[in-house]
Amino acid sequence: MQNRYSYLIKNTGILAISNFSSKVLVFLLVPLYTRVLTTSEYGIYDLVNTTVQLALPLMTVDICDAVIRYLMEKDIRHTYVVSVGAKFCTASVLLFSIIVGINHFFAVVPVFRDYTGWIIALFAATVFYQYATSVAKGLEEISDIAIAGIISTLVAVVCNIVFLVYFQWGIAGFFLANILGQFLPAVFLYFKASIGRYLSAEKDSVIQRMMVGYSAPLIMNNIGWWINNALDRYVVTFICGTAANGIFSVAYKIPTILATIQQIFMQAWQITAIKEFKNDSKVFYGKMMSFVNLAMGATCIGLVFTTRFLAKFLYANEFYTAWKYVPFLLVSGVVNSASGVLGPILCADENSKALGQSTLCGAGLNIFLNFALVYAMGPQGATIATLLSSLAIYVFRRKAIGDKIEIENRGIMAVSWVLLFAQACVMVYLDSYLLQIFIAAIFFVLYRKNIAFLLRKAVELLEQAKQKKEKR
Repeated sequence: MQNRYSYLIKNTGILAISNFSSKVLVFLLVPLYTRVLTTSEYGIYDLVNTTVQLALPLMTVDICDAVIRYLMEKDIRHTYVVSVGAKFCTASVLLFSIIVGINHFFAVVPVFRDYTGWIIALFAATVFYQYATSVAKGLEEISDIAIAGIISTLVAVVCNIVFLVYFQWGIAGFFLANILGQFLPAVFLYFKASIGRYLSAEKDSVIQRMMVGYSAPLIMNNIGWWINNALDRYVVTFICGTAANGIFSVAYKIPTILATIQQIFMQAWQITAIKEFKNDSKVFYGKMMSFVNLAMGATCIGLVFTTRFLAKFLYANEFYTAWKYVPFLLVSGVVNSASGVLGPILCADENSKALGQSTLCGAGLNIFLNFALVYAMGPQGATIATLLSSLAIYVFRRKAIGDKIEIENRGIMAVSWVLLFAQACVMVYLDSYLLQIFIAAIFFVLYRKNIAFLLRKAVELLEQAKQKKEKR
């Protein structure tokens, strides 16, 4: 029983080392972006990157998720799985290039016309990196993924400084730096994980149909998440303009801290959830949900409390007003982390249909709320729409999973979300730090048993480490 916890903690620790060191460097670059790029330029790049993230699951049929899932099946040859993934990813780059080329000549989306080459290169690099990471994850090469993450960030950081500050290439340098930040770590993973030795011209139509049958419904899931996380940029641009979108987009930089912590855990959790499925995992899944909500909620409280301070450091000039959009985006991130815990469980159960349906349900609500609330409230309406749609996704997934997870005191989690929302309202509309401290105290009282459990475990680990040291 303890092995599952040790395995999860070990993988999370390895990924944390790479992600925290790298994400901190990216985080420190935000002041550079907001000083060198105009709000309009940053808004354009954000729209391009957001569009690439939408095209990714559509063009690849989300085959990378199937690569992870079936590489972990012991009775399926790795060569078949890796080769099918490579075929679909290569085809996606060709198809995407044709579509973007057509846009270049007919200007269906005029704002993208001047960036055709950059858009294609960014998509290709992103696909290659996602594919290489998926293969490494399916092979459980966690250390390689961690090193690739460090390489990705170091390349992006160094190139951004050189291209934006020294050469002063503006938005072109921003594109090139981020493209290299995806492409070079993908090359590293290709050789380090020896992906080439798994590529084969052999075909297995049964394996391919099985992989596509699993991954195709996940397209709905990824498009739904894209809508939930990115549609607001398009709506804000449409209603408020590209400059407003540049300010709104940079607001996501503080929630990225929360998303990074979530991403680190989810990368390890995806593997563990699949491995432990059917192994008396209900209670294990439930405990992970409680601890994740505690960790995410506590981080959210701290970030909301320090939002203005961080904004003064990160957001230069007119970008500073982005701080008021941060608190509700942080609360949405906490709710998303709960849905993120449930997602791999549905994948382990091969219930990708429910996974996609849940996210589409939230996306449909997001579309309606975004137009209604942005029109009524401006960019702040987009943050509320994102939060409500995130909640809808969680409710749908929780019902779909049923009795495959046992969460103790589910009411505590719901109350904790209400408290976080209240703190966000206090920060944005009342600016009372004393009231925020009171809300935070209630949150930690709710989770006192979980905190006491973690403290006991920490003491036990320290004592064990001390005993081992004394024996040596």
